Amino acid sequence: MKLATRLAALGLALAAPAAFAATCTSAHNEQYPSGRKPVLSNADLNEQTVSICYQDYNLYASKVTGTNLWSAQHLTRAKVIGAESISRIDSSFFSETGFPTRHASYTNSGYDRGHMMPAGDASTTPAQKETFSIANVVPQTGKLNRGSWAKIESIVRTVAKEWDAAYIVTGPDFGNMDTTIAGGAVVVPTETWKAVYVPSAQVAAAYWCVNNTAPTCSLISLNELKRRAFVDPFPSLGTALRAQSAADWTDILVLP
Repeated sequence: MKLATRLAALGLALAAPAAFAATCTSAHNEQYPSGRKPVLSNADLNEQTVSICYQDYNLYASKVTGTNLWSAQHLTRAKVIGAESISRIDSSFFSETGFPTRHASYTNSGYDRGHMMPAGDASTTPAQKETFSIANVVPQTGKLNRGSWAKIESIVRTVAKEWDAAYIVTGPDFGNMDTTIAGGAVVVPTETWKAVYVPSAQVAAAYWCVNNTAPTCSLISLNELKRRAFVDPFPSLGTALRAQSAADWTDILVLP
């Protein structure tokens, strides 16, 4: 289903502005390199959006897809150590004011609630609870969410710990809008991706994973991510970092 058709079906006007008063301030810009947030160049997906900033991450979600569009974080060694020192809690998902998706939307859908900002990256118990925002998730197959995706999250934590810090932006791609759950209220992404920039190593790339029952993942350049998903996760980075290939990130960013 095309975005315009979907907007009309939901009773949302294409010309309507973002309808949520974000709680984000300039203090939250530390989640982005040089304080510049990701840029999503798909105009339709930028309609009816919600921006929210939490202790350890910022998120951008869509009322049109009923999902997260990206979650951004500055994962430092200290935060990873903090995450390792706390137990994973059995927290309840919660809904955001102004965001229509509910926790129940995923019940019996056949899909996991796939965190974009991982609970395992949160540096404190309160920060971990904040990752259970329903605006921080997308429908992922269990094979992906509990398999390669979980391994990629672990790899990125190791990289951030060993190289002092990493900037991370994670989100979905909608190659089509044919598959939905919750009576059409939530669109299932065709892929999910995780872009990683490691300043001390001067390495940047993105994990790209097909969201199906036989998922495959690959590492691609930031230029390729922008071509496929219309998102620039790190707009402050230079041309060379955007164009890096496997030869540049081997032994730092690896596939599970």
